[in-house]
Amino acid sequence: KVGPHTTLHSYGAERGMSLHVLDTDPDSLSKGGAFEDVSRVEKFEISEEAYAKRGDTARNFITNLQTTRPDLFQKEKKEGGCESCVCERPGTPENIKDTYKIGSRCEVQPGGRRGEVAYVGPVDGMKGTWIGVKLDEPLGMNDGCSKSGKRYFDANGPRYGCFSKHDNVQVGDFPERDPFADLEDEI
Repeated sequence: KVGPHTTLHSYGAERGMSLHVLDTDPDSLSKGGAFEDVSRVEKFEISEEAYAKRGDTARNFITNLQTTRPDLFQKEKKEGGCESCVCERPGTPENIKDTYKIGSRCEVQPGGRRGEVAYVGPVDGMKGTWIGVKLDEPLGMNDGCSKSGKRYFDANGPRYGCFSKHDNVQVGDFPERDPFADLEDEI
């Protein structure tokens, strides 16, 4: 039964699924771009003096936390004297070129972007080994060229390529998505 508290889960939607929403309401705010144009949204503003008078602010919370728990704000010392709060990525596997064969279908995270492996190796200006992927859709950041302009592979056009670390690329049976598969036949 559909009601004001019905969730997408009750329609069979699961975590990680892609939804296509078609707004058919002729009086909808989204038709006029109300949700894309943030200049049309009224902003909450408060003066610096009024903010300073309040006791329940994020600024006061952080200041109090720095006083009572300074250990939370100290950077960890790594071996060799390097300071960092970032966890290290997993190392490059020895069999990376066997696992990520050129031409293999793959899915790149974040976003579940699909394509095929087009390059495996170092990239100018970036540390480590990278997987170059020819994407099926223009959801990337390049066309197979690095930021320095060196071409590593030929993508289908601008934004049809990306470079990703191996832990964000999964090779397997990832066919191209049909963008019209969920639409009903309109005749």
